[in-house]
Amino acid sequence: MIPINRTRAELQPRPTVSLVRRHETPAVTARLSQFFRVSHERLRALASACARISVAAVLAVSLAGCTASTEASDSSGDASTSETAVSSDATADASEMDFTYSNRDTDASYDEASATTIALSDSASTVDGSGATVQDDGTILIEAAGTYVISGTLTDGSIQVAAGDQDKVQIVLDGVEITCSDGPAVNIASADKVFITLAEGSSNTLSDGASYTLAEGEDEPNATVYSKADLTFNGSGALKVTGNYAHAINSKDDLVITGGTYELTSVEDALRGKDCVKIADGTFAIDAGSDAIVSNNDEDATRGFVSIDGGTFDITTGDDGIQAFTYIRLAGGTFAMDVADDAVHSDTDALVSGGTFEIVAVDDAFHAEGTMTIADGTIDVTSCYEGIEGEKVYLQWQYRRPC
Repeated sequence: MIPINRTRAELQPRPTVSLVRRHETPAVTARLSQFFRVSHERLRALASACARISVAAVLAVSLAGCTASTEASDSSGDASTSETAVSSDATADASEMDFTYSNRDTDASYDEASATTIALSDSASTVDGSGATVQDDGTILIEAAGTYVISGTLTDGSIQVAAGDQDKVQIVLDGVEITCSDGPAVNIASADKVFITLAEGSSNTLSDGASYTLAEGEDEPNATVYSKADLTFNGSGALKVTGNYAHAINSKDDLVITGGTYELTSVEDALRGKDCVKIADGTFAIDAGSDAIVSNNDEDATRGFVSIDGGTFDITTGDDGIQAFTYIRLAGGTFAMDVADDAVHSDTDALVSGGTFEIVAVDDAFHAEGTMTIADGTIDVTSCYEGIEGEKVYLQWQYRRPC
């Protein structure tokens, strides 16, 4: 049982002892059953004993004579149940947030025969088809809806999108290497939505310079991939993005990722979506000087959230691992996190309803300024200041009786 009535002195960290080892039997827990509300001060005392917290569906409870069984949460079923359950006490209204993915978000297919083909080459790029042109400075300018398959190398150039507000643009990266010394490698100024598809079997590299040439009084663009429109990454190829100026990828609207392999290095944030960041799947190696994944819209109660349903994440940061202003929803995925501040930090509420976490944090493992809920998942915190912190903290689990 959780020793919520023990004193802080009795709950000092024991670096070589995990909760699982203390019971000396296999860890057994599964599924969400009911809320357990613990006073903030007692929960902080309990959570601070995090030298090695092993959690399966919140806490690893060992029951003698039973076989181990841990189930992963269903992102559309259990997660929604948990979100509804906490809404009466939460300050973020998760029921009004859109955690779904559109068909086009997940569909990485394209018709190469009808697509516009762009072959990149310094001073000799070519366009075969409509909707795109090569500018005098070598910039590739896309101005219309359509699919654009791009390959080749620019040692100092960029792809720019200036399409109509109703235009959906699909950019297929099929063996691309672009460096831009004074701005984004991909700069999306306008469109309804842009899909960047990583072609199957392709390896692509995007990087920027350490300084940008900006209009007077402006502080943006500020990322190697910068977008003022909704931005989706999909496909099964690989993408390496280096943000030498500030961020690796930054969308001023939604940022959605449904597949692909990513290596992201940035001076500041790696993945940044102002309105939201939604990740369905993918493999991510992230080394960020600031936050790894962040959403910061503080003006709309239904935006400013991070939602992750799956994927594999290897995260090293100089600040937080996952940070959001309104809400964090972690329903799946595998996370290895080594962070200089909080591994998971929400300025409002956060929910963990699935996933596997290995965390090394200088500050907190899980921190929500409002409500922090852990409903399911497997968590191993080997180092932190506080394991779980929140104005209100809910731990949810169900266990089997000893056999």
